Amino acid sequence: MRDRFDLDEEITREEALELVKRLWNRVFSAAKSSPSLLIISFLLSLSLWIFVTDSENSRRVDGVPGLVSVIPVNVAPDLAVVNVPSGLKIYAAATSDRWDSLTAADFQASLDLSDYGEGEHLIDIIPHISFGNKTSVRLVEVEPSQILINLESRITKLVIPGSRLTGSLASGLELGAIKFSTPEVSVSGPKSRIELIDSVAVWLDVSDMQSTSSRFLSFHAFDMNGSEIGGISISPPSGEVQVEIARNRSIRQVPVSLLISGIPKSGYRISDVRAYPAVVELSGPQEFINEVNKIYTEDVDIGGESEYVSKRVALTLPSGIGILGGASDQKSFVTVTIDIVPILVETSLQLEVTPNNLGEGLALTEPARVVIDIMGPIELISDLSPQAITATVDLFELSAGSHNVKVVVTLPEGLTVENIGSLTVDLVVVE
Repeated sequence: MRDRFDLDEEITREEALELVKRLWNRVFSAAKSSPSLLIISFLLSLSLWIFVTDSENSRRVDGVPGLVSVIPVNVAPDLAVVNVPSGLKIYAAATSDRWDSLTAADFQASLDLSDYGEGEHLIDIIPHISFGNKTSVRLVEVEPSQILINLESRITKLVIPGSRLTGSLASGLELGAIKFSTPEVSVSGPKSRIELIDSVAVWLDVSDMQSTSSRFLSFHAFDMNGSEIGGISISPPSGEVQVEIARNRSIRQVPVSLLISGIPKSGYRISDVRAYPAVVELSGPQEFINEVNKIYTEDVDIGGESEYVSKRVALTLPSGIGILGGASDQKSFVTVTIDIVPILVETSLQLEVTPNNLGEGLALTEPARVVIDIMGPIELISDLSPQAITATVDLFELSAGSHNVKVVVTLPEGLTVENIGSLTVDLVVVE
């Protein structure tokens, strides 16, 4: 029986053998009365067998260059294919000269899904392969031999189209309204994919736009993360988009100035203020923008604050002027940081030095005193009690005589002593 994939009039070795057997049987019956006819028939059969064998031996079996696309057809109107099948690798037997022109374009795979309902289906591929040019080619193998097809219910919804911008306009130009000739587009496909759609938009490159213009652009579906969704149909697939470009607007860089109200907590002060960005680019009519030397923030209240402040604050823009690249109907913001630190003051105190580890039988000729300069926040200095500070010396192993001893000062947290590392006192030890 001829293989449905045998091409041209070529036959295989098994077919040739069967043909020779049949021819021999018929001729043998007819040749009983004519021995010469028997000899001629034998020679003809032998020649046919040699021809087929030589032809078969000259064939090359290999993978066809490229992949063959699988095209689902005859899908029920209320169903949609979730997983679009990938390409197939075709292995074929062909004569050597045929391989020079053989490509995947000589094959096609139309997957007939007319008998399949909703769900997953494992379908054999080989029955769905067909050939365009069958000359000297025979199918050997297909990878994969089966494909898992998932059919889902088809749903449709209407979406208002939008745009996704790429590139940037030339200096002095501003993007205006973007209008679509199609107010709504219809998206249709598997339920699980349609439910992922967050927006339908066109990719709009504005880098080469100099004036208001129209162009036809294709629609694309995106999920909430901005990833494009495939395997669906959009109707219409494209539409006319009119883009308005506003001219005669000047651009100018100006510094951001902070408006600060209130005062920090008592004993604290502002040490530094910053805005990010510190400079903004304004866009607007030249007669307006030339009069603007700085842009102020909205009021930043620091009343009662005693530490670092960071806030996102809106800019106060004059009428008719906007931030370059920003939407005209939306506020523009900067980040404001304000460093608030304690107010430091200095005071001097005279302390009596307490001796520690004075040897037995020894004494000081007179009490030692030391004057220290203390620095710290005003609120700590104003509440400072002398009893909260101690000054001590260690007299361990000191003998009678005069000694210069290092003084150790203990202070409340937040206070420091100037030159504490070189603070010493002269003592006289007697027996």
